[in-house]
Amino acid sequence: MKVAVAGGQIPVALARVTRADVAVPAAYLSGLAAYKAGDTDKTLADLKPIADQFRGLPTEWVQQAAS
Repeated sequence: MKVAVAGGQIPVALARVTRADVAVPAAYLSGLAAYKAGDTDKTLADLKPIADQFRGLPTEWVQQAAS
């Protein structure tokens, strides 16, 4: 996991993270709406990059995006 700090980003092992507040990306909401509408191409296009970027983050929306 990378954490934004003044002057850039630093890597932090996910095991050392006790809390992460990450806003739900707009693409997740768009992908979820596409899924509910049956548009599998848009669902995949919206959710795959999110699942790849946030893989392993212990939030419900990341787990749903990856499944």
